[in-house]
Amino acid sequence: MFVLDRTGPILLNVSNITVAYGANVAAQFNASDLSGISGWKVNDTTNFGINGTGYLTNATALALTTYWLNVTVNDTIGNNNSRIIFVNVTDIVAPYFVTALANQTVELGTAFSYDIDGADNYLLVNYSINDTTNFAINSSGIVINTTVLSLRNYSINVSINDTSSNSSIFIVFVLDRTGPILLNVSNITVAYGANVAAQFNASDLSGISGWKVNDTTNFGINGTGYLTNATALALTTYWLNATVNDTIGNNNSRIIFVNVTTSVNVTLDMPAASYYNDSGTAVNITFRCNATDNFQLKNVSLYLTNNTNQSFVLNQSATITGTVNSSNWTLQLSLGNYTWNCLAYDNTSVSAWGSDNRTIKLNYTAPSASSSSSSSSSSGGGGGGGITSTPALSSEAPIASEHPNPITDAQKQGGIESVPAGEAPIISAEEKIREEVKSEAVQGKQGEGAGSPLAVGMAIAIKLKESMVRFGGYILLAVAVVALLGISMHGYSLFQKSRQNKLQQLQAIRSRRPFVYDAEAIEKPKKFPKTSVKIQPSLDAELEKVTGKLNSLRMREGEEAISRGVTARKKETKHSFEKKFLDNELETIERKLQGYPAVKKTILETSMSKQKYDKEIGMIDQNLSQLDEERIEKVRMITTVPGKYQREASGQGNGALDNGEEKRIKRNSADKKKLEEGLKKAKESLSKKKDINYELARVEKTLASLK
Repeated sequence: MFVLDRTGPILLNVSNITVAYGANVAAQFNASDLSGISGWKVNDTTNFGINGTGYLTNATALALTTYWLNVTVNDTIGNNNSRIIFVNVTDIVAPYFVTALANQTVELGTAFSYDIDGADNYLLVNYSINDTTNFAINSSGIVINTTVLSLRNYSINVSINDTSSNSSIFIVFVLDRTGPILLNVSNITVAYGANVAAQFNASDLSGISGWKVNDTTNFGINGTGYLTNATALALTTYWLNATVNDTIGNNNSRIIFVNVTTSVNVTLDMPAASYYNDSGTAVNITFRCNATDNFQLKNVSLYLTNNTNQSFVLNQSATITGTVNSSNWTLQLSLGNYTWNCLAYDNTSVSAWGSDNRTIKLNYTAPSASSSSSSSSSSGGGGGGGITSTPALSSEAPIASEHPNPITDAQKQGGIESVPAGEAPIISAEEKIREEVKSEAVQGKQGEGAGSPLAVGMAIAIKLKESMVRFGGYILLAVAVVALLGISMHGYSLFQKSRQNKLQQLQAIRSRRPFVYDAEAIEKPKKFPKTSVKIQPSLDAELEKVTGKLNSLRMREGEEAISRGVTARKKETKHSFEKKFLDNELETIERKLQGYPAVKKTILETSMSKQKYDKEIGMIDQNLSQLDEERIEKVRMITTVPGKYQREASGQGNGALDNGEEKRIKRNSADKKKLEEGLKKAKESLSKKKDINYELARVEKTLASLK
């Protein structure tokens, strides 16, 4: 009897294989044969290899395609069995985000940008987002806003695609955590009795909802930022905290002051500017000053120099009240040059001078008395009456005494306080004409026509007067008076021109040398060349002295102003630094307070999600443990199949054993697939758990920064 083995080995788990792109093939094939297995082979030795126990692996990196293999097993007798299977290399791994997407927060009015990194085991095709109206994403995964984002939340679904696809969602929170910008909120100075009217402005992307001020007793501010006083303001400084709010609830404030002050104004009434008088050696001058104030006047004082225009000091002072008042003083001043002004105070110690210093010039020259004698002769004859010659005009002619000046005389007797400014030049001119007529009449010569027209006219008048006694010619006297008046008017016209020249020269000297004038330094007109011009030898020295005092005073005032400015700048810099520090602290606190509710909500939601997922992960871990036990049992059963097959082969035959084994193989294959699916779900759950832990850590970090 011959026992032959003509049956090839039985293939147990030689089946199709699906492997992810980039992964390696690792399949254990099994077969059974009574004669024993001698070896395995595969037709595609370029890309695959199989060892003697049936362990199949890839020999090279597999492309994304399907490979068809013919797997053959041989027994020791030479029988073989083969099966055609495929190895399907697929992209079963979806693209993934290198870093889990996180919610983003952006300040209202600022640009948004978020860099997303995607990866894939084969080829990442592109990025895409759901909200293409407000956002865009480029091929590098950078998300930007394409429109101005409103004050709300945007939910963005980002997808990354290869042959399969994957997506994730993140939220962009657009918040307004910045207070309005104050534009022209600054300190205010207002006069006592006046009303405050200031328009404050601010800008904010969310819009301005309103204004408020801390001192609502004395001030009010409307919704547009218009500040006014609610009551009559006292004479003091009010400190205000002006606050503006936007529509979201952010605010900004600034501390300012409203300084209520007084204003004193002084007007110099009399004497007039550049007052001039030459009527006498001492003149009574009346000074009058007007003062106004918006609170309450206290006093007004007259400041006056001496007659050499030195020592500008207090001369007189008077107490005044009310808001409008004046005061006057009458002083007798000697000849010379003076400078004066008035200083007024109110009850708050605010003071003011007149707008400009005024000047006074008193100049008087007494008439000079000169005498000369001339002889007179007479001729006669025949006992008849001859013509007696008129004596020449001499010092005996009572020119000055016979023409008294009632204005000057009355002034000398104290009957008139001062000569009006318009009449002084006329009196002076008359006296000078008298003096010149007298002088020229004395020095004139008969028969030569010497002397000025004034002298000739006066001589004619005197002779006509003498003839009037002798001839009784009143008509001739009238004619002489008319001639005298005409000649006098001509002389007065010349004097007016000379006076105008003097005033122009005086103005030129004042512009060069303030407060120092010398009447003798002004050149007299050619009409009166009798008196020589003399310049005071101390003029330059006095000018240098006054100039030195003025420069010293200006330098001292400049140094004090610089010192006050430096101190003020130091204080301002210190206050600005302290305010900036406090503003930053306040902004940080407000930002924390505004962000805390959203963060708190996120923390609560995340904590609840974590508890839910922890419960799910616990169930998954329990299922994995059960699946692992089942897997161990199935593997044990699979590995013991050949022995069981040998025990059943002797009693039941090949067919029954073959059918039972095939059923077990199929059942084991299904169990393996189930295990693989359970493992995949477990991996996804673990990945989800990792994302939850990451999100929780981020939220806790945010919360820590707010504490």
